[in-house]
Amino acid sequence: MEYRNILVEKEKHLARIIINRPPLNILDTATLGEMNKAFAVLEKEKPFLVVFSGTGGNFSAGVEIKEHFPKTVRKMLSVFHGLLRRVMHSNLITCAAVDGYVFGGGCELAAACDFVFATPKAVFAQPEVAVGCFPPFAAAYFPARIGHRAAVELILEGKSFSAEEAFKIGMVNQVAEDLDGTVRKLYEKLSHFSPAVLQLAKRALASPKTNTEKRLKRSETIYLQELIKEKDMAEGLSAFLEKRAPKWGWK
Repeated sequence: MEYRNILVEKEKHLARIIINRPPLNILDTATLGEMNKAFAVLEKEKPFLVVFSGTGGNFSAGVEIKEHFPKTVRKMLSVFHGLLRRVMHSNLITCAAVDGYVFGGGCELAAACDFVFATPKAVFAQPEVAVGCFPPFAAAYFPARIGHRAAVELILEGKSFSAEEAFKIGMVNQVAEDLDGTVRKLYEKLSHFSPAVLQLAKRALASPKTNTEKRLKRSETIYLQELIKEKDMAEGLSAFLEKRAPKWGWK
């Protein structure tokens, strides 16, 4: 299968899905759709490990701003959250190998993976609040994954975390200069284990699907039924695209 915005590489039981929209690897709906399709194919092929990465020195600076407006946001969120749900609930072991910007939807995608390896240059952030939005997936999942206080700093403050800081809060498994070497070491370890046992262990580790789905559904509902009606959301998105400071309602 051929793709326009991603690269798919396979080596024995190691597979890679590489976001190929340099320099920032923005995730538009078309790219997210390709990632969904590629991952669905890999679920049938059942490699030991699926690695997500990006080209050009960045993992991803997030989801396309233009697709956050009311006419396109429902489809975008459906495709994006479909990918995140697929990654989290799949039997496949997944890893995000990240460098540079790991922002917005890129940060959420990395967090959905089982392992996250980052170079010292990686920077993690959920900057949506600056453009009049909030990240539904991060709001639903991050408090349990990295702690409530760290999630508040990321989502409400728009704080960015260095790779070392992300390691300290539990968002990153390992900080390493050599991402490929680190990934290969993980692959070698996994290749000595039973694929069936790995799948069962991942299922046992996962939060109950009903509980996690309830949290994400609630977050999606707030976003799609309340947030997109706010004038400040349109103002924040427009200001970003027009490269000016937003004029929020309270000013």
